[in-house]
Amino acid sequence: MSARGNDRKTDWITSLLAALVCTAIILTGYELVLRAAGAEPNFRDNQARWSFVREAAGRDQSSDSIALLGASRIRAAVSLSELESRYPGQSVYPLGYIGRSPCAALQDLADSTDFRGTIVVSLNANWVDCRPSPYQMHRTVVRYHAEWNWARKIDGQASEFITQNLVFTDPHHSIRHLIVNTLEAGTPLSNKDYEITRKNRQLEFDFAPFSAEDLAQMQRRSRRAYIRRVGAGEGKRPDRWNAGRSLLSDAIEKITARGGQVVIVRLPTSGPLLRAEQEHFPREQFWDDLVDALPATAFLHFADDPSLSGFETPDGNHLDHRDAARFTAALFDAIERDGVDFKRP
Repeated sequence: MSARGNDRKTDWITSLLAALVCTAIILTGYELVLRAAGAEPNFRDNQARWSFVREAAGRDQSSDSIALLGASRIRAAVSLSELESRYPGQSVYPLGYIGRSPCAALQDLADSTDFRGTIVVSLNANWVDCRPSPYQMHRTVVRYHAEWNWARKIDGQASEFITQNLVFTDPHHSIRHLIVNTLEAGTPLSNKDYEITRKNRQLEFDFAPFSAEDLAQMQRRSRRAYIRRVGAGEGKRPDRWNAGRSLLSDAIEKITARGGQVVIVRLPTSGPLLRAEQEHFPREQFWDDLVDALPATAFLHFADDPSLSGFETPDGNHLDHRDAARFTAALFDAIERDGVDFKRP
C-alpha cells in the first residue's frame, strides 16, 4: 500500500474516532441535562420484565409469599415498598400487566407452579370473560413458556442496564420529543413523564401537574377505553360469563387445595368510569354473583370499607403515587380483618 493510501486510512480512522468521541460527549451531556431536570429511568412493561418475576414465582413454594395479579390499577395502588416493610422477609411478586386481565395468569399459577402463598387478584366483573384476546394475559403466558430461555434473559438484563443508566434512550426524551416540545412549549426538554414504572415493576402516576380540565379529559378517556373493552367482547353473555367463572373457580380450587390463599379485590374507580361500570355490570347482578360462586379465601369491594372508599382516582382509574402507601396499608388491614393471614409459617 502506498504512503498516500496509508495516510488516507489513518485520516479515515481518525475521523471516525473523533466522531465517536463527539457523539459520546454530546450524549453524556444530554444525559446529565436530563438527570438535572428530574428525568428518571422508566422501565415500562415488556415480556422479559414480567417473565423474570414469573420465573421467580414459579420456583417459590413458601406459604408466606404474596403474588399480585391484575392490570395497571393494582400496579399503581399497591406499594411494593410498603408491603416489604409490612411483611419483612416475605417475597412479593408483582405479576399484573398494564391493560390485561388476570385470568390466564391465575390459571398459569394454578396449573404450572406449586405456588402456595397468597394471591391477591384485582378483578372487575367485565374481566370474567376469560377467552384469549388482546386484553387478556394469554399471549404473555404462552410466550413465557415457549420462549423464555437464557438468551432472552441476557437480552432482558442488558435492556434493564441500558434503561437504568441511559435515560436518553427513553422515547419520552427522544429527538422527536425535543423538536415537538421546542415548537409547542418553547422548551426542548420534556416534562417528567407522569407515568413511571420502577425497576421492581411498581407503577407510579403523578397527577399533580394536571389541571382540573386535564383530569376531566383523562376520566373521559378511561370511560371510553372501558366501553371499547366491553364492546370488544368482554361481555356479559351468560355462556361466556359462566365459562369464565368456571375457569376462575377451577384455578382457585387448585391453589387453595395445596394450601394457598386467593383474595379477590375490587379496587377504587370513580367518575364516568365508575358510572359506566355500574351501568354495564351492575354490582348486584355480577360482583355479588362472583362472591357467591367463587371459592376464594376472601372478597373485598372498596365501596364496602370506609378506609378504602375515600381514596381518589384522579383519572377515574388509578391512584396517585402519593396515596399508594396509605392505600396499601388500609387494603391489607381490611384483608386481614377478613381473616386472611399473610404471615403463615
